[in-house]
Amino acid sequence: MKFDWILLDLDGTLTDSAEGIKKSVRHALNRMGWPQPAEERMDDWIGPPLRDSFMMFCGMSAQQAETAISLYRERFSTIGWMENRVYEGVVDMLAGLRQAGYCLALATAKPLVFAQKIIPYFGLEQYLSHINGADLSGAKQTKVSVMQAVLSSTGAKHPLMIGDREDDARASVELGVPCLGAGWGYAKPGELEAAGCIHIAEKPSDVLEWIRGEYK
Repeated sequence: MKFDWILLDLDGTLTDSAEGIKKSVRHALNRMGWPQPAEERMDDWIGPPLRDSFMMFCGMSAQQAETAISLYRERFSTIGWMENRVYEGVVDMLAGLRQAGYCLALATAKPLVFAQKIIPYFGLEQYLSHINGADLSGAKQTKVSVMQAVLSSTGAKHPLMIGDREDDARASVELGVPCLGAGWGYAKPGELEAAGCIHIAEKPSDVLEWIRGEYK
């Protein structure tokens, strides 16, 4: 096989988590008395680390961003993580990859404590041999650091990353890992190509076909 391990993003790749993330962001900003983003800009919050988003999109200082993250988690930890759904075709994609002999690992910039709730809640743990996510303490928060941890712990020799945002692709390029874009996620047109994805799968059912070299 060309690849041995397949690393998977969570938000926008396995699950459509927009509702819970957006509502929790708005909750945090409302608690801080901060202006609310326009609805058409809210998809930008899905994928990148929250700290970066609060600072970039709202102009917060690092200290203000930490406060916003705490308020975000106030809501997300109780209800926001459940305002989520598995994309159509994802379960079949995961089952097909496992049946084809690939080892699957979750590599998400979402805090690991939330990923460990979401994955079993939707019955996806049976497909994943390894789950890794960001650290609430701040020691491991970027996509690069999460992917490095996965590669180190799995011993992957020929990994493939599958993700839906430029952060996934850029981290993959930095680490020398090919990235397959999840075209059904939250990326804007052209975002994944510009960030370095080697191919864009338009739907989950395209993934295994492309990996096998049968993509049309």
